[in-house]
Amino acid sequence: VVDPAAFLDAVIDQVPEEEGGRERVIIEAEGGSVRIDPARLGLVLQNLVLNALKFSAPPDAVVVRMASSPGHVTVDVVDRGIGIPTEDLATIFDRFRQVGRALRREREGVGIGLYIARRLAEAMGGTIEVSSVVGEGSTFRVVVPQLPVEPEDPAGVSSGTT
Repeated sequence: VVDPAAFLDAVIDQVPEEEGGRERVIIEAEGGSVRIDPARLGLVLQNLVLNALKFSAPPDAVVVRMASSPGHVTVDVVDRGIGIPTEDLATIFDRFRQVGRALRREREGVGIGLYIARRLAEAMGGTIEVSSVVGEGSTFRVVVPQLPVEPEDPAGVSSGTT
């Protein structure tokens, strides 16, 4: 069980300062707690936030918004960067895929971050999708199911072996 604001703070704390770090990221999280795999979802979000910062010019902010419903958690990573051409949207999550020749030369990376993000989201039983307009920015949406509630142990006895 994770507090959404604290979780997102911890994820953003992992973003290197040279990438813009905390100064360029706005966190919007609703209260309450969610049942997620913080390690895997954290890696997904780190990849998405790093990409958003990489393709957005300072001082443009990246917004990370987390909301929950009874069965799912939704996280949006929104930037006002260069955007992704429509013809590249279908393959943006492919391994070693980078958008446009000019961007490959100007931006560091090997085109594996979004591939990893998609694989991790799918491993959690979730999805990841993108909407984008060239010159206006992109929104990456990750939806993962909340983990089941663990039953309480009324006797206070651990189910582990001794």
